[in-house]
Order: sequence, then structure tokens, then C-alpha cells
Amino acid sequence: MRSRPSGAGQWILTANGYCSAVLLSLIAALLMAATSLPFGWSGLFVIPLALLFYSWTQGGTRRGRLLRALLSGTLYFALDLIWLPLSFAKLFGPFGVVPFVFLWVLEGAFWAALLWVVELLQPAGPRKVWLLALGWVLLEWLKFLGPLAFPWAVVGGTLLPTPLIQVISLGGPLLASLLVTLMAAALVRAAQGAPAALGAMLLIWVAGLLYGALRPAPRGKLHTATLIQGNINPLRKVAGDGSALARYRALSRGAPRGLLVWPETAINLFQVQDLPGRPTISGVATFHHNQALAWNGKAVTSRYDKIKPVPFGESFPLIHTFPGIYRAVFAALGLPMLHSIEAGRRAVPLTLGGTLYGTYICYDSDFPWISRMMVRRGAEVLINISNDAWFGVGLGMQQEFAQGRLRAIEDDRYLLRDGNNGITALVGPRGRVDSELPIGVPGRLVVRYRKLRGITPYVRYGDLPVLAAVLLGILLLQLWPKGRLPADSAGR
Repeated sequence: MRSRPSGAGQWILTANGYCSAVLLSLIAALLMAATSLPFGWSGLFVIPLALLFYSWTQGGTRRGRLLRALLSGTLYFALDLIWLPLSFAKLFGPFGVVPFVFLWVLEGAFWAALLWVVELLQPAGPRKVWLLALGWVLLEWLKFLGPLAFPWAVVGGTLLPTPLIQVISLGGPLLASLLVTLMAAALVRAAQGAPAALGAMLLIWVAGLLYGALRPAPRGKLHTATLIQGNINPLRKVAGDGSALARYRALSRGAPRGLLVWPETAINLFQVQDLPGRPTISGVATFHHNQALAWNGKAVTSRYDKIKPVPFGESFPLIHTFPGIYRAVFAALGLPMLHSIEAGRRAVPLTLGGTLYGTYICYDSDFPWISRMMVRRGAEVLINISNDAWFGVGLGMQQEFAQGRLRAIEDDRYLLRDGNNGITALVGPRGRVDSELPIGVPGRLVVRYRKLRGITPYVRYGDLPVLAAVLLGILLLQLWPKGRLPADSAGR
């Protein structure tokens, strides 16, 4: 008869098991970062996500499992967002790194909170991993909300290199995320001896791949636009360097007929009358707003105010309550006392020459509802003006661009993206990059695009169908009679 280990031996076995589970969750987070956007192999992201789910369902105490979630989430976002502290350290010195450590831990805390709620509903058993999959989608939706919204690294976006990403025209990024998380849960259940759900998910993925591969190409008359990339140093501009206007005018000179596009904050409020004598859409820095305007060559025809100012970059929550703290932080970064800009209130297209241009600014591109509402209000083409020159180190610019490409697919529109130093590009309605300028050099990009007017199911219905399906799934998991789930029974 095998003897039971002594108290010390049992402790060692428990500690080894706990360390193995922690290591597994950290390896999963590392692999998730290595398979996220903007990498061309991000379609593999579902595999390390399944590994993460598996590590969260292993034994140990609840406190230990929550710690695993916190550590793995912190590591994942530290790797995925490493470009933030690297860029700010280059601009503002070592102190520029400090705020982002708190951001990484906060994002890790969201993962731990998700696991905590799931364990309250289902401490163990096969339902737990399905609740994790559904709860993950709800967590992503919540991160789109509020003044501090930071919807970065939506897992559905990892399908961008595959035809499966086209399903977002049906249900938006949350539908893609749901397909990814459910597949991850199915992989976990297959590893645990219940493969039926995996078979069902494979059929769903094949159907999605066929839908994406067979979507027809857009047709219609081609129009011309010229996108200007000034490559202006943002710190010199803040310091009062006024050479930007002359550079934009020089780059625009001789451009072919058609629309001219200048990037975010290309000019200030006092330079509007100096815009070229031709149809132009330009970013404008005003006293209270980050703005885009349409100029017909003689006068402004319409304006749009940025709806989603960047938290702690353009908006400073509670700055009037804690001015001393903000003043000290700004001083440490070598900046004067800054103030929040006002957020825009309406997602309304710009009107120019009888065409409605769905124009939005920088961080707005991470919020699908902004471009979606513009298309519902008649936008025939999307224009995203941006200034990512603040993020000169790492993959932040490429991540932002990849996430922004999803808007073209969701809304079935051409996307003209114009960045101060990049990425300036034309994105087709299927999310493919048709042409782009090199990053970090002044230049202009002449593009040919179509004005489209169709409405996708996602534009019509938004996120509500997917959210309703997720909530229904959670309810069914809770109300289903105790015992084996149907898919698990089918696998026996």
C-alpha cells in the first residue's frame, strides 16, 4: 500500500503544483503577447488563450487562482503595451515610465475580477471555462465605456489576417471575440476529454471563413484623394514651432485634383484661412477641442469635434479636484500645467461638395460606434486623421493602425487614414491595405477609392445581438440542470 506523504511532503507537492500553475499562466500570457496584433500570425492567438483558460481552471485555492490571473494579465499588458513607457521615456525621461506600471496592474486586475465573478457563479466543473469565454466578451464591452475607456487588445482583432475577420460586418468586434473565446474554451474541454464542442466550433469557424472568403468586392466609380504626411515633431510644435503649415502647403502643391487630407492638429485655429484653395479636410487644434473641418477652398462647410479624448493625454479626470498632484506630475515630465479638452457630442459626418465623409480623430478609431453612427447618418467613405508621433518606439503605431482597419470591414467603407508621421494608408472595405507611405518621412499618398452606401448588419444593429447572446448563454449555464452539459455528453 502506498503511504501518504508527510505534512512537509504534502506541502512541497502543493507548492510544486501551485508554481507549475503560475508558470503555465505566465507562459500563456507571454505567448498571447507574441501572437497579438499587429503580427501576421495573430490568428494563432486562440491557442495560448486556451492555455490561459486551462491554467485558470486548475486546482489550488481561489486566492491562488486569482493571483495567477492578476500576474498573467499584468505580464500580458506589460508586453503588449511596452511601447508606451519606451516612447514616454524617450520623450520625458525615466519618470515617463512610472504611470504605465499602474496601467499594467490595473489591466491585470480586470482579468482577476473576471475570474472572481466566474468562480462565484461556478467554482469548478465544465461550466467554468464556458463562463470564462462568455465573461471575457462582456469584459471587453465594459472597457469601451466611460471617460477612462481603454478598449485595447480586443481579442477578436487577432483574426484580422484571416478571412474569418469578415464576420465583424455581421456582429462587430465582439462577435469575433466571441468566436475566439468559445474556440479557446472548446480546446480546453477537448483536452479534458469532451471533444464534441470543439467539433461544433470548427464547423462554425469554417462557415465564418467561407463567408469571409466569398464576400463580393465593392464596385463603383473611383475617386481621387491625396493624403499628406507632414512628419512634424510634436514637442517642437507644442513649443511653438510654426513651420508645420508651410510644410503641409508645400507637400500639397501640385497634388492631383480631388480631395486633400491633412492629419490631426495639422493647423491651429488662426491658420484656417491659410488652407489651400481646394476641397480639404484637416485637423485643427482649437482652444477647447481637437477638431476636424471640411474646407471647400473658400470657407468651412462643417466641423467635427473629437468624441474620445485620450485619457491622461487630452483629458485629465479630477484635475480640478487634485490640481497639486497633476502639477507635480507635469513638472516631473517637464510640461506646463495642462488642461482637458472638451469631448465632442455627436458622431456626424463632414459635408463637402455633396459628399458625406465619416471623419474621426485618432483614438476615436478604437470605438466602433463612432464610425458606425457616421455611416448610419450617410457617410460614404471613412477618414481617420491621427498624430501618433508621440509613440515613436515599439509597435504602438502599428497596433493602432491594425485595430483601426476593423472599422472599414464593419462599416463596408473605404478608409483613408492620414497620420502626421504615419501610418498614412488606404484601407479597402475588406480591411486590406491597398497602399501606404513609409513611417517617419514627409510625403503624400495619392489614393483611389469608391463612395459606398450599403448598410451592414453591424451598422444596423450594433453590439446588441452579440451582447444578448452572451447574456443568454450565461443564463443558460446557470439554469441548466446539474450534471453534464449536452456538448460534454455528446463527446462520450
